[in-house]
Order: sequence, then C-alpha cells, then structure tokens
Amino acid sequence: MEKNVIQCMNSDKEKRELSLQEVTELRRKYENEIEEKKGGFELIARIIGYTIYKMKMEGLLEQDVEVWGRLKSFKSAYENYQKKAIDDCFGIRIIAQNDSDLEKVRKQIEKLFVVDQTKDHRKKSASKYNAIHEMVHLDSKFINAHNMKEELTPAVEIQYWNNELEEMCETGEISYSKYKHKDMKRIQEMYDENPFATYKNLPTYYEIRGNKIRMLSAEETLIKLYPDLIRHEAHKKGAESKQKRKEKMCR
Repeated sequence: MEKNVIQCMNSDKEKRELSLQEVTELRRKYENEIEEKKGGFELIARIIGYTIYKMKMEGLLEQDVEVWGRLKSFKSAYENYQKKAIDDCFGIRIIAQNDSDLEKVRKQIEKLFVVDQTKDHRKKSASKYNAIHEMVHLDSKFINAHNMKEELTPAVEIQYWNNELEEMCETGEISYSKYKHKDMKRIQEMYDENPFATYKNLPTYYEIRGNKIRMLSAEETLIKLYPDLIRHEAHKKGAESKQKRKEKMCR
C-alpha cells in the first residue's frame, strides 16, 4: 500500500497549484487508496445498516430510517484540498423521519465505534444546515479479533439528518447544486450532448438496507445529486442497458 495520500493532502500546508502531471499522479494514488479501503468501508456500512434494521425489528424505532453510503470522488477531494482538510472521503448518511429515532440511532452507533470528533451544525445560528456529523472508526480490538489490517479500515464520517433537512438538501434552498454553486444549465447541456461524459467525476453511492449494500449506477448517482436534471428516454434506455450489464449487489 502506498503512503496515505489523504493524510499527505491534509498535511500539505502550501496548497500550491499542481501541474497536470502532479494532479494525474495524485488522482492515481487517491483512487488506489479509496479502492484499498473500500472493503473496510463496506464492512462499516453493513454494521450500521444491520444495527438500524435490528433496532427497527425490535420495535425501538417508530419509523423507517434510510442509510446511504458515499465514496468521495477525486475531483471533489482535490477541490477541498485547496480550501480545507479532507475528512469525509468515506461517508455514511442516516436519515430518520423524526429527531427521536435519529437520536436513538446515534446513541447506539456510538456504542459500536470509536468517535473521534463530533460537529453539531445545529449550533451555527447562521446556517440552515442542522445536521450532526461524527467521525468514527472501528475499535482496534474488533480489527484484531477479525484478523483485519488497521490501515485498510478508514475513518468514516457519519451524517445524521432528519426528514426536513433531507428535503432542503435534495431539492430545497441548500440543495447540492446550490451548495456547490453548480451551473445546472451547463450540466444539463453536457448531459444532453453526452450523458456518459457527466459520469466521469461522480462520487460512488451505496444504498444500505440491513447488512446488504448496493452500489448505485452512475445514472442513479447523477439523478440523486441533480434531481432537477431532465432525462431523455434515449439516455434512460442506454443507461439502463449498461446498468443491467454492470449492476451488482456487494456481498
């Protein structure tokens, strides 16, 4: 395994402009590290998914709770590298219908992992983004007991959202396209011209249900990020055909 490139990006104080060759090499190392740690991330995703499923089956939760996973794209990580520390390359989002269920889930997850840091965005009065973020990792005892390599189990950012916040972030005033200042007109033009060209720099998304996880197709991910995107029937059929060839359930 190569030297932890994410740590190196965070420790680079100069944040200088890199040459094309340097960016290409950085991308290669970053994507290799994501791939090497993906199995550890998927294990954590399954643990969280199954924990929530078990709580629901035991009647501890009033309503259904959604769980999604995300691997940050190099493009997004590199943009953050220029501005701030990169601490969310591996992410889990938990969405509950009410705050009571959300708090129950958070307390249970805190018993399963080591919590390194908590960010309570509710304390920022100027922001409408009121989620709680926690950086967690597997306990070394668990890692050793399962003959795992600690360097291949990443720290994961867990985001706790309620239903109201999800609506605002999906289609409301703090949606991804607005938060990231994305030019939706330009994205729509790119998609109309060649939908597959818009897939290049997308993150990887997972749907998590119990201990089963499914990697979303590029088309599904694009629509999840940009729900206002207008899809055309020809593009839908092409993407669906490609998805049938590539779709797999991560086991």
